[in-house]
Amino acid sequence: MDCKNGIEWGTVAQWAGAFATSCAVLVALFKDSVKSWLNKPELQLEALPLIDNCFLSNVSDGNNNFEKRYYIRVRIINNGTRTAKNVKVFVAGCEKENASGKFIRRPDFQPMKLVWTHTGKNECSTIEPEIWNHCELGQILLPGSINKLANESVKHIPNTETSFILDTEVKPFTGSSFFEKGKYKFTLEVVSDDTKKKSYKLVLNHVGLWFDDATKMYNEGFGITIES
Repeated sequence: MDCKNGIEWGTVAQWAGAFATSCAVLVALFKDSVKSWLNKPELQLEALPLIDNCFLSNVSDGNNNFEKRYYIRVRIINNGTRTAKNVKVFVAGCEKENASGKFIRRPDFQPMKLVWTHTGKNECSTIEPEIWNHCELGQILLPGSINKLANESVKHIPNTETSFILDTEVKPFTGSSFFEKGKYKFTLEVVSDDTKKKSYKLVLNHVGLWFDDATKMYNEGFGITIES
């Protein structure tokens, strides 16, 4: 036995070897978990600059008749280091500003998922790191157009004003996805299989005016801001 100053060096070496072996086993067991924890997606909702997320389009009614509409979109960006899977944007609530400037919850509003641009689905399968996808927020219709699309529940919207349709996965028969002019605050929740839910407050100022020029429409017809 090699002993110096009361230390049994053979025993120390055995303990050191056992510790190193244990560390190697722990690394092998938890390497993937640690890597997954360090490399993860990070989703962010963005609506500015709005001019890049808003465009005018001609939509067919199926009878060779075309009508102008503005499509309003938000971006979902993955600022993380791993691909986000099955991303969803959920409209959890809606409030409307009253005459005194206070936002009041709309009791008739039905929470629902938004649909994704080009696919029309309520879920985006993947968003890779440093990549963004567009999600449809809604459409602004020409004055009077709402009466061609909806039932009696939205007849209160004047024919002289534009109307806004929230692009949810379903359009309820109650008309809760249709909006007259006013200022609204939507609670949007972004989530995926790999991320925790993140909430945003999106304020839409729907003025009720129509302009064929997109820049003028953005400046004078409506506006969007995001509150964290």
